[in-house]
Amino acid sequence: DSTYILEFSSDESCNLNLDVNTCIGHYEIPDKGSIRFQTMACTEICCDAEFAGDLTSLFPKMTSYYVRENKLHLEGEGEIILQSY
Repeated sequence: DSTYILEFSSDESCNLNLDVNTCIGHYEIPDKGSIRFQTMACTEICCDAEFAGDLTSLFPKMTSYYVRENKLHLEGEGEIILQSY
């Protein structure tokens, strides 16, 4: 039921706000539709929901992206769908 916010910066860094903690990472878009994430570094994950910790570990497994109906879809070993605001 929590809202997690992922923000991309033009310097290829990204921030992920979890229940309590924040994560920072880097991404690269080598080709249109392809994306690579480095492992994110987070403040103490002990205070967030178990799902939040699982979510952060999924980003480095994502290898492609597309946007459909105002949602960002990240795919690879699994899928993450993010609503745009």
